Amino acid sequence: MTSLVKLIFLKENEKDIFYSLQNQGINSSKFEHHFIDLFNKMYNNEVGYYIFKQDEQIYKIIILPKTIDEKSPTAQKDFVNYLLHYHRVNNKYRFDTTKQIPNSLLSLAFEENNQDENNSHNPIEEFEYYKYKSILESIEYFFKKHKNFRKIHIDYKSQDIKYKLNLSKNIKELDKTKIHQTQSLDVLYSQIATITYGALKLFAKRRIDIIKDEEYKKQLIQEARELISFIAKKYPIDKNYKFSLSKLNNSKTTKVYSNKSDTKLLLVDIKSLFGFEQMYQDNEVYVSNRYDLTTTSFFINPSTFYEWYIYDIFESTVGHQYSVLFDKHKEASKKTQTQYDLTSKYDGDTKRNSKPDYILIDEEKKIKVVLDAKWKNIPKFNEIGSEDFLKLKLDTELLNNNGYSTLAYLIYPYYPHENDHIKITKESNQYFNFGVLKIDMNFDKDKNSINFKYDFERIEEQIRKEENDAIIQSSSERFTSEIDVRRSELITKLLNSEDLENKEEVFAELDNTLLESATKLSEEIGEKISPEVQEVLDQYSDILEEDSIKFLKSSSSIYNYYVARNFEHFDYSMPASGLWKLVELELNTSFSWFLRIKSNVCNNTSPWINISNSRRSITQDLENRKQVKLNQFEHNNISKLQGIMLGGIILLLKDAKTIEEFDEIENLNRVFFTSELTGFLSEIINLRNEHAHIKAMSLEKFDELYKKLFNNNDLTKTNIYKLLKFKKSTKSFITK
Repeated sequence: MTSLVKLIFLKENEKDIFYSLQNQGINSSKFEHHFIDLFNKMYNNEVGYYIFKQDEQIYKIIILPKTIDEKSPTAQKDFVNYLLHYHRVNNKYRFDTTKQIPNSLLSLAFEENNQDENNSHNPIEEFEYYKYKSILESIEYFFKKHKNFRKIHIDYKSQDIKYKLNLSKNIKELDKTKIHQTQSLDVLYSQIATITYGALKLFAKRRIDIIKDEEYKKQLIQEARELISFIAKKYPIDKNYKFSLSKLNNSKTTKVYSNKSDTKLLLVDIKSLFGFEQMYQDNEVYVSNRYDLTTTSFFINPSTFYEWYIYDIFESTVGHQYSVLFDKHKEASKKTQTQYDLTSKYDGDTKRNSKPDYILIDEEKKIKVVLDAKWKNIPKFNEIGSEDFLKLKLDTELLNNNGYSTLAYLIYPYYPHENDHIKITKESNQYFNFGVLKIDMNFDKDKNSINFKYDFERIEEQIRKEENDAIIQSSSERFTSEIDVRRSELITKLLNSEDLENKEEVFAELDNTLLESATKLSEEIGEKISPEVQEVLDQYSDILEEDSIKFLKSSSSIYNYYVARNFEHFDYSMPASGLWKLVELELNTSFSWFLRIKSNVCNNTSPWINISNSRRSITQDLENRKQVKLNQFEHNNISKLQGIMLGGIILLLKDAKTIEEFDEIENLNRVFFTSELTGFLSEIINLRNEHAHIKAMSLEKFDELYKKLFNNNDLTKTNIYKLLKFKKSTKSFITK
């Protein structure tokens, strides 16, 4: 009679087993006694499968890891892939000595499991086939490797010397006519061979029936019979010994196989033929209701697998560059342990150990990457538990010494982003930074290759980013210090000067220092342009001066870099200088250029080439009896004109006759030119003079200055837009 197969999926750490079964329409009352076996302490938090027969119905219960959706049509196939990769990693590192499928068979199993995309085959049965095939090969290897005799040593005494002397007993012997010796005898491996022979016969006769695929069953029976015949020919078998499943797990059998490590593993193989491998992990664990031939199971610890899986990724991808330490490594030198003292006022010191899961060490760059893997899915950022990152923080801080810098990461199999960077802050104080990496168990990434590798570039990128941040911060602090010194010198110079009229010219020297520092700093940072700045660059690249474009880009890049980091002691005068110098430069290449042409200081080919007599001062006489010199030239080049400073431009804008000269220019925004521009420039000058020239500028004051230019979400209503439109109209008139 053909038994029906009922497939049941349960989730890892299922809280209410019977409720889940009820939702699947399964009446579990018929086989509740099996759940005593399935969910006893030994199986807590483990994943695997449990197959048993009840009333001609075969039940296949699969406990899925949290990375596999039980509703997926390929859930069973994905799960077998998961188990095969468990064996792949285990074959490399042997962290679980009770389970093994050789790589040769593992490759075939991978191929079998992935040949049918529609999942029409039986993945679990295929896995069972390769498991049994592997066990039979392992048993055969044991008996081929071992001779049919083993040496034992017994005491022997006589008056003649025939064997090796036993010095200890000869010294103690009073009767000197007796000579104590040690005799070596070859003894047949009959008892181990007899038990194994009986187990294989029972397996071939009845156990293989759980494999329903006729081809698989035929191959296993043939291999089992060949192995039985081989053992019977090589070893004398005790015909009176009756093998049974109950004998397999008793103390007498265990003692027979307990002398050496290879015989212990042989017993694991024999037990595994009958689904008893779980029982071997702890000699004190005893599972009842398992002495039958229709029950089989296979369970693993998913958390342990995940940690070794990640270790394998690190070894295969960055092991050539980093020293990879792992908490579970067998070699002490490759473990992550760091010892520290816990001190009590009353009880003294006690030694404690910090054990992060992984430490990647780059000796050349003096970097330690500290990583903790957590076998939990994090669907939302706010579900990261404080217990995860607080341990990581302690582990990281204990390693942050001896000239090493540290990077900290949590690793999850599921997280909303491939990587993330998280800060722990309170008000303006930053306490701890750590990254989050999503390292999933999507084995299809490399077509299930045994040499499976995972992309590790993002960690490298983060390391480079942290290194670059440190370089930029160092440069920033150096520039800030140099600016402070220069600012103090100029203030002192100004205070000692009898002529306060040249105040703006004195601080122009500071502006140059600020611009030079901003240019160097922005080169280290790279471009990080704000959308509104990019919009101006896109629309007015043909109008903006080349230096103005540089000012805008450097100012925006520096601001965007530092505003997210809140670095202490940063002087926002550096990016701010680009903004006010932009305004000054654009007015000098429009407003001032027009006036200089009117006074024959230059012509319409260039706003900077002086065509006037350098010995004569050409000024614009104002109604308030003040003058603005129009042909001020560079100190070392009389043919090159200096720009008129913002203070001088405001004086010109306040003069009615000067304003009248612009009446001949059509399409000029008269409201902006005659009413708004003066106020706009005055506000910029006040912010510059009070919050940049005499002290370091704060982020708040930089934002205030920035909003003077970009004062509306609609670009056409901003002051920078109006300024460039004014320039466009003026320049068009000049160059027509």
